Amino acid sequence: ARVRTVPNGVDLPAEGKLARLRAGGRDLSVLFLGRLHPHKNPELLLRAWAGTAQRFPLWRLIFAGPDLAGLGRRMRVLSAELGCSERIEFRGHVEGEAKADLLARVRVLVLPSKSENFGNVVAEALAYGTPVITTRGTPWAEAPRRGCGWWVDGEEHALEAALTEALSLTDSGVAAMGNRGRQWMAEAFSWASV
Repeated sequence: ARVRTVPNGVDLPAEGKLARLRAGGRDLSVLFLGRLHPHKNPELLLRAWAGTAQRFPLWRLIFAGPDLAGLGRRMRVLSAELGCSERIEFRGHVEGEAKADLLARVRVLVLPSKSENFGNVVAEALAYGTPVITTRGTPWAEAPRRGCGWWVDGEEHALEAALTEALSLTDSGVAAMGNRGRQWMAEAFSWASV
C-alpha cells in the first residue's frame, strides 16, 4: 500500500482582509487562543507574563477560549496574586470576525502546551502574519529556522525570555517575521499546497 503523510491545511486570509483588519496598526498585546485546560498550560504563560509585564507596562495579555474545569477562575485569582490582573483579559470563546481580528492585530501568539500533535492555532496565527511562541512539546521546531517564531522549553524562564524578545521587536521586525510565517503557510500548509 502507498502511504502518505498529509498535513492539516490552513485558510490564508486575503491581503485585503489583513489590510482592513490592521488599518489601525497592531495592538500591544499577546494572545493565548485555545481551551483553558491544564494540558494547554495557560498558567505557565500567566506566570511568565507576570515577570515580563513589569518591563512592558503598556502591553496586555489576552486569553481567548472556553474555560474548562474552572481553570479560568483559578487563573484570575493567580493573576491578582501575581499583581498583573489589570493587564490581562479573558475573552472566552471567540470565532469568526472576532477571532480573525485577534489573529491579525496581536503582536504575537503564544501556545505553551505540554504537547500537541499539530497545534492548529499556530498555523492560523502564521497564516495571518502573526509571529508565534510555542514550546518543545509542539511540532513547530521549524518556526525559529523560518524566522517567524520561537520554540522554547516549557519552563517559565524560557517562555519569559521569548516574550521579552518578542515584545522588544520593532513594528518592522514584527511585520518581517509575520511575512515569513505567512509565506511558509502558503507554501506548505495552504489548502492548495496540501
